[in-house]
Amino acid sequence: MKNNIHIQALREAWEKLPITEKDDYSIFNSVDMPSRPTNNKDPSPENQTRKKHRNSLYVLRCNILDEPVTTPDIFGVMSEISLSFLPQNSEIEYSIFISDIQAANDLGILRNNQINSVLTLGMNKPLTYPTIKGGYRCISLEDNNSADLLKILPEIYNFINSQLEKGNVLVHCLRGKNRSCAAVVGYLIKKYSLVYEEALEIVRRSRPFCEINENFARQLSGMRRKGSL
Repeated sequence: MKNNIHIQALREAWEKLPITEKDDYSIFNSVDMPSRPTNNKDPSPENQTRKKHRNSLYVLRCNILDEPVTTPDIFGVMSEISLSFLPQNSEIEYSIFISDIQAANDLGILRNNQINSVLTLGMNKPLTYPTIKGGYRCISLEDNNSADLLKILPEIYNFINSQLEKGNVLVHCLRGKNRSCAAVVGYLIKKYSLVYEEALEIVRRSRPFCEINENFARQLSGMRRKGSL
């Protein structure tokens, strides 16, 4: 069953590729998929929305997740963090994006946003696609009151900073609300010598449902005092 789910995910990703690129992964065209039950009912917008939510989580069901997850928790939204108003950012050509696991798994969304590399916070690894030329990095970080964000922040900073020289970077966690947002806030504080409130406002302006927990907020707000810059 799990193998069929993975094959289905790869086949659907292949179908979204432009015709000019399908030949590079033509093996998926020859994969036989299990037959699906037919539904003769006319698809209503409500039914299509429910079907989309069910299908969007099929990859999650065969992965080991580090948090409980239900359909309403995952939105499939990828947000570009706007840094255009920062004078220090004038020399950077590419952008940082934040998303949940659903968007990180969606090849169409990745392509539309020209994502070149992906950073995962936690153990919620997405599917890997050859078109992500900058590669994938997974850094363990739990979503709880004892997780040490500052300990891994140098690794987060180095990955984002080096990859931004080559293309757009996606930072994601399971829901795209806490860990990924905290990682980007930490990067902005260190990169641009901002205070926590300034960096948080930048992220929230582009991703309004950012919800950084008290543990991470306390660590990030104390960065300047502890000389973590």
